Amino acid sequence: MENCDREWLVYSKDLDKVFCFCCKLLRKGLPKGRLDSKGYRDWQHATTSLKEREVSLEHLKNMASWFEMHQRLKVNETIDKVAYEHFKKECDYWKQVLLRIIAFVKFLGLVEIVEEFDLVMKEHVCRITIDEIHVHYLGHSIQNELILLLAQQLKSEIMKKIKQAKY
Repeated sequence: MENCDREWLVYSKDLDKVFCFCCKLLRKGLPKGRLDSKGYRDWQHATTSLKEREVSLEHLKNMASWFEMHQRLKVNETIDKVAYEHFKKECDYWKQVLLRIIAFVKFLGLVEIVEEFDLVMKEHVCRITIDEIHVHYLGHSIQNELILLLAQQLKSEIMKKIKQAKY
């Protein structure tokens, strides 16, 4: 069995497929294969397909672009610094929203009350109201998922303390 480190190859556990990260991210035009579109899981022929991908011109161009972009991001010298800063600000915004929603899930029904006093939640509710965003993390399914995750974490902490206890 051949073992070869390929930084560009990512595996989706849920789909049980591999993808070419740089080609999926940076390809121009239509997909040139399953590795940059729907994923690949023909494990018997994987070695051959991966070797073909590695030497393809489009893959090599995408790898070079990806490597260059990765290097520029490391030193914060991107061509589109403003777009990156906006992206970073948006990521921070969503992190803040999720932190608050997790707190709300602990005490259901507080979103409307807190948005009156909290600027982040006020902006979030406003974005929902004017249909600027459709994914808002306030639905029943995400709240149930957050409750489940919090319950699992709490159970894990309790079990850890029980195992550490002398009696």
